[in-house]
Amino acid sequence: LQSRFYLRVSRDLDREPATPEIDIALGVGSDDGFRLTIGTNVLGQAGDRGFTYSWMPLALEGEGLYPVTLLFAANASGQSGLEFAWNTATSNGDTIVPQEALCLSPNIGDRLVNFEEVP
Repeated sequence: LQSRFYLRVSRDLDREPATPEIDIALGVGSDDGFRLTIGTNVLGQAGDRGFTYSWMPLALEGEGLYPVTLLFAANASGQSGLEFAWNTATSNGDTIVPQEALCLSPNIGDRLVNFEEVP
């Protein structure tokens, strides 16, 4: 399963405001494997495993929409699951990325990710 969407990033999310980049952490919780790519950079991946989170630091050049590709693999036995989370200056710790920060199009406000449309 492959999901492509855009992550909306603003300066207020920066966990290290003294640096010029916007520093956040992204996490993928998965039971089984995943591969997370931001733009053309692979941030992290994992193979077959029980549900576990992998956290990856990310330093972004500035505000804007960043393309995300999240691949998910499920084996033929047991349960499967996938969560996309972040840790930012405003998230109060590790939390699922809110729908307001996810877009299906690079045109801001064009269309938010709506999981109710997925069969």
